[in-house]
Amino acid sequence: MPQRDDSMTDERLDSLELWRDDIEKRWKAAFPGGDHDSHRRYHELMIEDIAEKRALRKAILEKTIAGAVWSLLFVIGLAMWKYLLSMIRGGA
Repeated sequence: MPQRDDSMTDERLDSLELWRDDIEKRWKAAFPGGDHDSHRRYHELMIEDIAEKRALRKAILEKTIAGAVWSLLFVIGLAMWKYLLSMIRGGA
């Protein structure tokens, strides 16, 4: 069985600890105040806000189209009524 080199193992552990410390520093520096949970929650709130705005725009568009259709039907009905009255009164 080969002999285990403890010095090599210690060097690798030290190297891994330095690497881990560097990663932790970079992780904390990547987020405001080092708080990645708050950063994630902020993005979740923004996503919800965007979804609500889309739903509102969709509802407004649906109501606008429905209003336009009803207005068009009203104008057509009014025109037909006027035409019917003119036919009854004048017999054109």
